[in-house]
Amino acid sequence: MNQKASVKQEIEVLYPEDLGAIYVNHAQFVMTATDLNIDIGVLRPDPRGKNATVRISNRLTMSPQHAKMFLLKMQQVLDGYEKDFGEIPTKTKKK
Repeated sequence: MNQKASVKQEIEVLYPEDLGAIYVNHAQFVMTATDLNIDIGVLRPDPRGKNATVRISNRLTMSPQHAKMFLLKMQQVLDGYEKDFGEIPTKTKKK
């Protein structure tokens, strides 16, 4: 029987000194055969109740394989959050 050896490699994560953080409440997804593109930004409602505005600030691009790994890790993180703090509501209430 031919078995593949599992080799764990340590990865050093380096953060730049000027690493910033951005707030995101909107994402648009485009999938091709080779890439997933996620345009992220901030959705700002119009105070007059007309057209809302989305300002896209960054694009994430990854392979389908990395997208699936990202999804699985995100689910694991959110499951842990809900275990500690309770279910995250996903529907907004209508007035």
